[in-house]
Amino acid sequence: MGVLPVVFMMGLASCCKTYQCGPYSTGSFRISNFTTQESDTIIVRAFKKGSGFSQKLDSVLLAKDKNIDYRSMDDGITEVSLRNDTKFELSSRYDFEFYFPATNTLRRLSEITDIQGEIECKSPVQKKECMNELGSLRLDGVLITNAGYSITFPCLVK
Repeated sequence: MGVLPVVFMMGLASCCKTYQCGPYSTGSFRISNFTTQESDTIIVRAFKKGSGFSQKLDSVLLAKDKNIDYRSMDDGITEVSLRNDTKFELSSRYDFEFYFPATNTLRRLSEITDIQGEIECKSPVQKKECMNELGSLRLDGVLITNAGYSITFPCLVK
């Protein structure tokens, strides 16, 4: 066996790696029991994780027809999606407050955990497409886990 085939085989073997996926993050969440008028403006605040909502890091004003889109689902839940030009994501790295001014409603998401995933035999470029699953979170202090079903997006209930 010549040098060239050995180098080629080593190259193939080195491309087969296991990469850990990045933290859970999404540009969507769901709301329930809010009318369109009640949810046309939402203020989202990001806090340092575990700070008890005392260390605000960022905030964004979400407004219908400006930077979010709505999609009504058959079960009465509405999916709210941030448009691509909105530089804000819900992530397991932070805690969040959602304030609905029309109803003076405040919802808090905290202790968001993700389930570490991995991707094999992909290039580092494809690694960026790999995201951990949402494992659990606390909504207003109530623990919601990924036991028996998949939590894809946080759901805020009025």
